[in-house]
Amino acid sequence: MTAMLRVKEAMRVELSPCKVEVTVGESVVLSCKVSHDPSLEVGFQWLLNQQPLNFQQEGGHFEYIQRQSSTVDLMIRSILLQHAGKYSCRAQTSADTLFAEAEVLVRGELINLSSRQQEHGAFGKQPEPKPCDKLNYQGDEKKLTVDQ
Repeated sequence: MTAMLRVKEAMRVELSPCKVEVTVGESVVLSCKVSHDPSLEVGFQWLLNQQPLNFQQEGGHFEYIQRQSSTVDLMIRSILLQHAGKYSCRAQTSADTLFAEAEVLVRGELINLSSRQQEHGAFGKQPEPKPCDKLNYQGDEKKLTVDQ
């Protein structure tokens, strides 16, 4: 009896931007890029707060765009307050399933600010965003590693 072992390159997934703040009515694009063994096909799925996105039920706000076999984008048009949350890109091959996560913060429109508030900022200086952690779920999704 002969057995054959084929070693495959480990998959990596990156979602950018990892944190974005937008105002109601604006649009944003999240880009999910995967590096993987070229002999394996990769499939993608977008989730919002751990629930799969249903593109047909969202009134045209969400668009799935596949630019290459290893890169997909999620465009959110005319964003609403209820679109805020944790977005996940799930990438799967026959060997791996990995997730990358991004946070989308949505703020309402500011109206009727005094000229002093407009000059000095209504809410003061915002903190700089921290670098993204890369979350890698491997295999049966029970093993999690964080790359910084």
